[in-house]
Amino acid sequence: MRRITWFFFLLSFVPATLAAQEVPKVEIFGGYSNFRIPTGINLSRIEDLPGVITITTDKASLNGWNLSVTGNINRWLGVEGDFGGYRGTVETQTGIIHLPPSISNGTRRVRIHSYMLGPRLSYRGDKRITPFAHALFGIVGMVLVETPPLVGGSRYPFGLALGGGFDINVARHMAIRAIQADYVRSRFGFTAENNLRLSFGAVIRF
Repeated sequence: MRRITWFFFLLSFVPATLAAQEVPKVEIFGGYSNFRIPTGINLSRIEDLPGVITITTDKASLNGWNLSVTGNINRWLGVEGDFGGYRGTVETQTGIIHLPPSISNGTRRVRIHSYMLGPRLSYRGDKRITPFAHALFGIVGMVLVETPPLVGGSRYPFGLALGGGFDINVARHMAIRAIQADYVRSRFGFTAENNLRLSFGAVIRF
């Protein structure tokens, strides 16, 4: 009987403990990000040069940054704005459709920028970690860095990102984002591309 009494006594503190856990109104994340693009992207559509077809011939790993700002509506739902910038070099093959036609291998420097917005779901039942998932929609664009004699071009089509990760809570107003993994859908060339984005960094909470 005494054990049962103690059990209900301790159980009565659970709702009060959960209610005392503060939910931040705003969370700001910033850190390193890696963006992997697949082969076969038609860069000639970005450059729009008649008679020239340039495609990527290998997967490319671009380094950059990722920044997000989330406003929390309640304990589990928030609205997230996500921004990213990435740059690197891709292996290419260029075909010139003239007489006589020619094919040459080379490299191109590219930059990718993303501007997305969407809902974010967070689980706050553990004081140590905060898992989350989000669905982001907006613009994922590629810019070809100008390399003579070719003129650089840009393309900013619609894109989306689906993914999530978890934060390790280290202080009341700070956490470490151990991992964030996103599937990113873009349309740089004539067909849609399936990309992978990984991000790590710090989270500040207000």
